Amino acid sequence: MGAGSPAPSKIYSASALPPVIDGSYPVDPETAAAVEAASRHQVGSFPNEETVDWVFRHFVSQGKTPLPDDIDGGDEKVLRSWFRDSNSLEDFRSGRDFQYGLCDVCDRDVERACQSVYQSFRRLIDHGEIRSGAHVRFRGTLIRFFEDVPLLDQQWIDAYTVVLAE
Repeated sequence: MGAGSPAPSKIYSASALPPVIDGSYPVDPETAAAVEAASRHQVGSFPNEETVDWVFRHFVSQGKTPLPDDIDGGDEKVLRSWFRDSNSLEDFRSGRDFQYGLCDVCDRDVERACQSVYQSFRRLIDHGEIRSGAHVRFRGTLIRFFEDVPLLDQQWIDAYTVVLAE
């Protein structure tokens, strides 16, 4: 808790709520409200890691080949076998291409697909199907959930969320 924050008057157990995760973690009412508000008004930015992950999984579901995690430490002959030609391998090694983890989908195609996802979200916003929002990014917070604090009507939805992020 930040300096000057009042001590919680009562601790509530998360086990009294419908189970979301195994086990329980005691939280005070302000913390519970901040987590609930942040969840309810969650705002993401585009493109983001989640978008890239969706696109990656889509390409894999279409039969494209993910690179193994240990590709950099592999045998030269094995490394060559993952790419369609020596130019593709050189582009991977130099960092010019194939940096999204697929050996048969160039970065330009992944980025084009991410842009398509973004445009689809924009159409949903334009048609009123979903609402756009804004958030403030707090880097380095211990709780990753609080790295992006959503704003509602350009005001903090819950000032205590900022205290938790700090």
